[in-house]
Amino acid sequence: MHALSLLAIGAIVAGWCTLARRQLPGQGKALGMSRLFTLVVYGLASNYSLLLLGAPIAALVVGSLVVASAVPIVARWRSLSFPVASSQSRLFIVLVAIVLSLTVLYPLKVGDARNIWFFHAKMIYWEGSLSEACGLTHPQLAWSHPGYPKLVSGLAAQMAATFGVWNEYVPKFAISLLVSLAAVGYAGFRRVSWRELGLLAGLLALFQMLLFNGYVDGVLALYTAIALLYLGEYLEEFDDRYLRPGLAALGLTVLLKNEGLLGMLIIALLCAVVARKQLRRGLRWSHVACLIPLLPAALWLIIARGWGLAAGPLASDSLALAAERLRMGKPVLLIMSHILSFPSWPILALAVLSLLPAIWRRSPRGAAFAVAFLVLYLLGLLIAYLLHSPYGPDTEDNSYRLQLLLEQSASRVVMPALAAGAVGIYWAVRGLFEPRLRAREPRPSDLRDAVG
Repeated sequence: MHALSLLAIGAIVAGWCTLARRQLPGQGKALGMSRLFTLVVYGLASNYSLLLLGAPIAALVVGSLVVASAVPIVARWRSLSFPVASSQSRLFIVLVAIVLSLTVLYPLKVGDARNIWFFHAKMIYWEGSLSEACGLTHPQLAWSHPGYPKLVSGLAAQMAATFGVWNEYVPKFAISLLVSLAAVGYAGFRRVSWRELGLLAGLLALFQMLLFNGYVDGVLALYTAIALLYLGEYLEEFDDRYLRPGLAALGLTVLLKNEGLLGMLIIALLCAVVARKQLRRGLRWSHVACLIPLLPAALWLIIARGWGLAAGPLASDSLALAAERLRMGKPVLLIMSHILSFPSWPILALAVLSLLPAIWRRSPRGAAFAVAFLVLYLLGLLIAYLLHSPYGPDTEDNSYRLQLLLEQSASRVVMPALAAGAVGIYWAVRGLFEPRLRAREPRPSDLRDAVG
């Protein structure tokens, strides 16, 4: 089976490589990549749903290889390809290749990656499926957060099953797969220009090792940025072609980490406020279908509750603990000092300053959308840490428990906010150089209304 798996992987890689053809970059091809991104997200959500329903990982591996081998055939039939004629596109491919190489070559050795996502993946791998028999419900494993989403763990177990070995490298192909899919979604947003390359370089500089060492926080921030890009473009154009992949990326963030649910609620709130008329008038079942990734998220919540796993860090006395921390004042300052530590505060300052040219030029909405997400996400993190009680209650003179938690996690969970700041800066720069945005030309939705 493993020899056939390797042969199938080689055929898939060869087929996918044929998608990169020499041609002039065009918006139509970019939109084709966004459709491909949406379909692959659906595939990942379906794979995850079958895993949660108890399907053996061997069967999932075979099914995934069959589906993946058909994707290049369908893409060629629909004339979808990645434009590589420009120097910007070639540089984009080089950057993505470097990231993927580092992801694969860097061994799995950091604490939380080994002790949470890939520890759970190893349990799924040896059991052969995700079930209560894996041992996730054992009381002595509560420290590993067994209630976390299992998308990455399930993919890592399938990668190990494909190659027939568990080591410090093969399971990390799950991260490589998610980064590759993110590259497809990023390429489908717009044709690659120097502004898009600048944003990509800025995101990579922010995430650094979080994309290489097995943590899921960098991947979560990457998909948050993609969702903000597509939905920001939708709020600018009110074009449905940007809404579908944006909703798909947003749904995938919920399957990665619990923080993805916070980001999804904030983005859904902002979209409902800004585009409520357009969504109410033009919402179709095809848009609702883009929220398919939310189905396995709900399924995992039901399963985790049935197994007695805690879905989050909240306890019965969380509200009383938060009130006590607010009264003390010192825990609030401690939380803010960690959330807004370097490089958080420079990104926050630049993102807020990016609104000035947006206001002066009367555009674009994407900058305000990203900055609003940044502020609300940081506020949500503050509330979450106030409610968080993993080490027992605080005292007036002893707050080392909360400080220990912040030192372990604050620099990672703040990454989606930093990604939003980078997206806000990108929108501001784009608004300065694109006359169409400055002049506020009629949107496609406005033209349709006028004709109607």
